[in-house]
Amino acid sequence: MSTETDFMQQPHIFGRLTLRPNPLSAEKPNLNRLWIDSLLQIPWTNTTVQGLEDLAKRYRLDVFVDTSQEGKTVLSLAGKIILVDVTILKEDPTKVNQVALIFADASGEQHTDEDLERCLRDAILHENTSAFERNIAFLAAGDHSSPSVQQSAFLYLQQIYKAVFAVHEDECRRMKMNDALLYGHGVPVLNKNDILGLQLTYWESLHETFEAHLILDDMPPRGVRHVEYAEGPLLNPQQPFLPNGDPQWVSSTAAEDTLTATLVLLLRDHRSLWLPLQGIQALLDKLQLTDVFLPWPETLYGELLHLPSRFTSSCAPLDGNVDVTLEGHDIPARQVYRVPIAHPRQILPVLHILRQYLVLQLLLTNCAGPTATSECNTALRISLTFTPMPCLKVRYQWLGSQSAEDVVTFLLFVQENGHLLIDSLVRGLQSCTDNAKTALHTLLTRTHHIPLSLQTWSSR
Repeated sequence: MSTETDFMQQPHIFGRLTLRPNPLSAEKPNLNRLWIDSLLQIPWTNTTVQGLEDLAKRYRLDVFVDTSQEGKTVLSLAGKIILVDVTILKEDPTKVNQVALIFADASGEQHTDEDLERCLRDAILHENTSAFERNIAFLAAGDHSSPSVQQSAFLYLQQIYKAVFAVHEDECRRMKMNDALLYGHGVPVLNKNDILGLQLTYWESLHETFEAHLILDDMPPRGVRHVEYAEGPLLNPQQPFLPNGDPQWVSSTAAEDTLTATLVLLLRDHRSLWLPLQGIQALLDKLQLTDVFLPWPETLYGELLHLPSRFTSSCAPLDGNVDVTLEGHDIPARQVYRVPIAHPRQILPVLHILRQYLVLQLLLTNCAGPTATSECNTALRISLTFTPMPCLKVRYQWLGSQSAEDVVTFLLFVQENGHLLIDSLVRGLQSCTDNAKTALHTLLTRTHHIPLSLQTWSSR
């Protein structure tokens, strides 16, 4: 279980989401993300009144200072939805004494989030100024991205992750977790009506993938109106949760024969649900490739961006045991504005496959040799090269194993028509069977189109 320090050093759930006002508009590039990323490169350490005022201005929040209360100064960092009150005692003007967080809901009433407030408070009280700034930055990004109080992204997300958390707990009680290898991840999505929802993809076996969609089409302040599974039973849309918090499933004879949706999400803390937008996503953030969504004409990617340089980047482990390395073209932040809506179409599947490296982990776990004993102690190296066809070279091995039989490698090409071509699937010195190649190809083709970022569908 994660310690309090581990939780404090991690951003809140909102820190895993890339909130964008209009990511599909060529006239309006994603300056919000570039602005946040650029500011986070400049360390903030000044916890005085002046320092907190500077922090608020840095992220375009209004700031109000109240010195009327005896012995303390209260600073309010305010957006149109969020309000962060920071209290500093006058006897020690360099140290924050208390932090409070308030949201405005659709009716204008105040709404709190204990988890995020605790995250902010613990960070600043333990003098982890980088964690405090990171959370303020993402709060500001969410505030600026919300069109109005009536369409608050924060309230949408809170209802979504509470619903998924309840479903996950219920499924853990009903399933024998040691009977199958289970993975899952969450994808926040906006539908064509700009209603926020969550898409979940999970795997019960090597040959099967399932998707669940949680779309809150008219979200009330409390409760969930509509939760639907693409495969499996439905939650009762009138009363999805019983008074004790247990999910209430729609009774159906067909549902008895259907595999119930089972989600294994990364839970960093027993009070919080964390969407695993880590790992490869962090590398893609470094590459500034988070806004690639649309089909494009054929153009060489490197020529389009005028970026002849190459680089190798490593990412922090996902769960403490996974090592991921990505090689490819370096795209500096200052050149993000040069990335137009039209990209070379061949690279889209590659980027999405990189975001899906948990899929590769699952598949290669099934390909691993008999000496492998733990599905967590794994190492994965991914090399991305731009040839006439974008190519991924994947190398997988169990950590702690010195046996060549446990090393799995393969090449994955993306053809001009967008189809995937798998070559040289090898375990140790022996080629894997055609069935293993077919299973790998099937799962990749069924999942590579799912991005790990907040996106919208274009009506064009």
